[in-house]
Amino acid sequence: MINARNKIRSNALNMNLFAQLCDEKDVEFQRLLLNTEAGDVLQPKRISDSVVFDALLFWHPTPYMLFPPVHEFSELFSENLGKGKGEKAHLNLKPDAWPKSFKARVVPLAICEKVKSELNQLVKIKVLEKVYYSDWASLIVPVNKHNGSVRICDLNGAYLQIELDDESKKLVTLNTPLGPYRYKCLPFGISESGAIFQEILDKILSGVHAAHIVDDVLITGKNDSEHLENLRSVLDQLRDFGIRLNPEKCEFFAYQVKYFGFVLSAKGIEPNPRKVEAVMHTPRPRNRHEL
Repeated sequence: MINARNKIRSNALNMNLFAQLCDEKDVEFQRLLLNTEAGDVLQPKRISDSVVFDALLFWHPTPYMLFPPVHEFSELFSENLGKGKGEKAHLNLKPDAWPKSFKARVVPLAICEKVKSELNQLVKIKVLEKVYYSDWASLIVPVNKHNGSVRICDLNGAYLQIELDDESKKLVTLNTPLGPYRYKCLPFGISESGAIFQEILDKILSGVHAAHIVDDVLITGKNDSEHLENLRSVLDQLRDFGIRLNPEKCEFFAYQVKYFGFVLSAKGIEPNPRKVEAVMHTPRPRNRHEL
């Protein structure tokens, strides 16, 4: 039997752990816990076949439990594509660059309608716009997806939230069987995209306590209250700029995080075991040739 009381009282409570303690079907009990005030008494209740409150529970919510980011900042976690405010990306050309326009490839008849549908969808969400001529144009390579649709360009939700200036839009045109379309926002795959997004996010998060590499943002603090204050500051800044976040890729109040080959926790910085596994298990050289 799991001692749920101790886990819920933990100062470093992970919201994922809380969800695991409560059976998904027991919505009323989850709501009861989240709405309980400090010092209230809860009656023993079975919340799954393996987790039982075996005594009266004096509920003392930690600061983590008092912060519902998904609800308070609901617009940040919208499924709609975000649109950054104020900052427009500019793509730079090499001095000796000349316009190139490649003729559209013939698309197999079997996927013509799927390609048309995908293009219309990208226009609808304002990733692409129809144009009639462009000195610069690259090709599309339709790829079948598991759900039966096709992908005609790499979509990175972070980059696509940054609008391109008018001059740069002319450089990122796609030649398709339905005519040319051009990006309205920063596409993934351009050599400058990562550096541009990094620079813009530097400006957005200037003045707040957070570290980031491109679209991976880390937030912490010396204690619970400082952590929450820093988290609110970052989410406020992102919301004001119009950025959207993917809730499936967000993790709040984690004991440790894996970040660019390292594991960060209260113990400090350690190598990610998975990244050094091959080195640790490499057989010792037995002769000069193997060395």
